[in-house]
Amino acid sequence: AAEGDACPEGVTGAWRETIETNVLGTALVTKHATAHMRRHASANAADGLAAGHVVMMCSMSGHRVPGPGNSAGMYCASKFATRALAEGLRQEARASKVDLRVTCVSPGLVETDFVKTFYQSEEKAKERYSRYECLQPNDVADAVTMALAAPRRVDVSDILIRSTYDAGV
Repeated sequence: AAEGDACPEGVTGAWRETIETNVLGTALVTKHATAHMRRHASANAADGLAAGHVVMMCSMSGHRVPGPGNSAGMYCASKFATRALAEGLRQEARASKVDLRVTCVSPGLVETDFVKTFYQSEEKAKERYSRYECLQPNDVADAVTMALAAPRRVDVSDILIRSTYDAGV
């Protein structure tokens, strides 16, 4: 994602990169990972092993679009699409009787290099992260661990996680 993601003044190349990374990249990785899971589950069917669990990194931006002044329209569109991919995969697995759990983890602002890369500015990143105490990568990892540790009968479909201090914009 890059600041050129704005709609409608955005840069077509930035749009393409965002969609190819967040939508097509996620779809391709999921395709190959689930094929591997199915092969492994078939080979170990006598052991009663499950096909697997797909965890997709979504975003709070896939649940809402920030207001004016934010240049993330295409990024948000890509994260809405990622959620649709996850739900489609979940429904297809159920219809095919495949024992596959699918979880979308949608964090709010996490203090990583993402904002610096998005704005292509260390200063803008520092300003953004200084607004409130942001999530840390281990907060997201803990959410993933919780979903993976759930009993097989539980499919944790969506996890929305944000800082206690995030005003939601």
